[in-house]
Amino acid sequence: MEFKGFTKDTIRQFQESMQRDAKFFRIGDGQTRIRLFVSPKESQPYPFYEQNVHWYTGSDGQRKPLLCTQRTKLAGARPCPLCSLTSSLYKSQKAEQVEIAKTLRPTRNFLQWAFVKGPKDEDWKSTPLVVSMSKTLMTQILDLMTMQDDFVEIYDYELGRSLNVNRRKGDGQYQYIYTVMPSMSAMPVSVDPWKEQVMNCSPILDVLEIPTEEQQKQVFEEVYSMIESGSIKGSDGNEDEVDTDAVETAVSIGKMLSQE
Repeated sequence: MEFKGFTKDTIRQFQESMQRDAKFFRIGDGQTRIRLFVSPKESQPYPFYEQNVHWYTGSDGQRKPLLCTQRTKLAGARPCPLCSLTSSLYKSQKAEQVEIAKTLRPTRNFLQWAFVKGPKDEDWKSTPLVVSMSKTLMTQILDLMTMQDDFVEIYDYELGRSLNVNRRKGDGQYQYIYTVMPSMSAMPVSVDPWKEQVMNCSPILDVLEIPTEEQQKQVFEEVYSMIESGSIKGSDGNEDEVDTDAVETAVSIGKMLSQE
C-alpha cells in the first residue's frame, strides 16, 4: 500500500496525452486565450470556415456527428439525405415528428486554427488546434477587428494579437455571454516555437471529416429505421404514429442521392 496518488505534473501530462489526437477545441466557460492564424497551405484563406453538423442518436444509444454536405460550403454543397429527412418530418406538421426533426437539424459553427490556452492551462497547449465557435462569438471577434478606431490585427503571423475570450452562462438554458479583448501586444507565430507547427497545419478542408455518399446512406438508413421502430422520439410525449408518407419520400430522396 505504498501508492500515494499522482502529482500535478503527471496529471497534466496524462491530459496532454489524451488530447494529442484531438484536433478540435470548443471554447467553454471561463477565460480562454486564443491566437488565431490561417494555415499557409490554404488556397483560399478566410477569417473563418463555416461547418454544419447533424447530431443523431445511433443504434448504440450514443450521440454521433455527421457533417452536413448540403450546408457546408467546403464540402461542395453536396445533397444531404438527413436534411431531406428533417425537412420531410417538419412538413408532416405532426408534433412528434417536428420534435424529432429539431433533434436532427444541423448545428452551425465556425472554424479556424489557433494556439490555445484554456481556463485551467498554466501555459499554451503544445500543438495548435482547430477552434470551433458559435456565430455569436465569431461576430464579436470580427466586430472587434473592424469597429475600433484602429484596426486590430489578429491573423498576421508577425503582428497578430492573441484574444482573451471569456464565456459565462446567460439567463437561458443554452445562452452564453462572451467578452472578447485583444492582448496589448503582438504574439508572433512566425518564430520558434510556433513557426514549424504553423507551417505543418493542413487546410481546414483536410481536417473536416466529410462523409462519403455510402456513409451518408448508412446513417440515413440507421436513423430512418430507428424512427420507424419508435426508438427516436420527440420530447413532447406525443404518441402519434410516424408519418410514413413523409418518411418514404425522404427515403426515396436518400436512395436517389446515393445512386448519383
